[in-house]
Amino acid sequence: MNGFPTELTERFQEISDTGESQDAVALLSPYLAAGDAEAQFLRAHVLLQNEPLDTEANSLRLLQESASKGYLPAIFEMGMNYLFGEWGVEADEAAAAMCFATASAGGFVPAHYEYGLALLHGKGVERDAERAMGLIRDAAAAGNEYALEFLAL
Repeated sequence: MNGFPTELTERFQEISDTGESQDAVALLSPYLAAGDAEAQFLRAHVLLQNEPLDTEANSLRLLQESASKGYLPAIFEMGMNYLFGEWGVEADEAAAAMCFATASAGGFVPAHYEYGLALLHGKGVERDAERAMGLIRDAAAAGNEYALEFLAL
């Protein structure tokens, strides 16, 4: 696994876009059984009404497992959860910055921008404006809309 979304995410999205959550989850079942990090990340985002174990806590557990296996979108999303105190996670700027740094080091473009902001403002990490702007410019060069907007200001 390279830490980036594969055709599984694409197929999952196609099915999800039809509104067939059960079918999307069925697609993931064999991957989940094998402990696939991408499937765990995707499953964390589907709450089925008829499944009593489908809770925010279970979704968080799946997201954390995916992140622990190096799946970059999951690491990034854990950073966002720490940044904003979502999904039952206590807000923690240092933990958020660490997640963004890890995902950024892996080449995950949205993390370049978020880690750049953390460095620029000294949120959870020591302030480093030069490095921050380099990461934000990298994100913009890769087409990240937030970075492009930030640099246009």
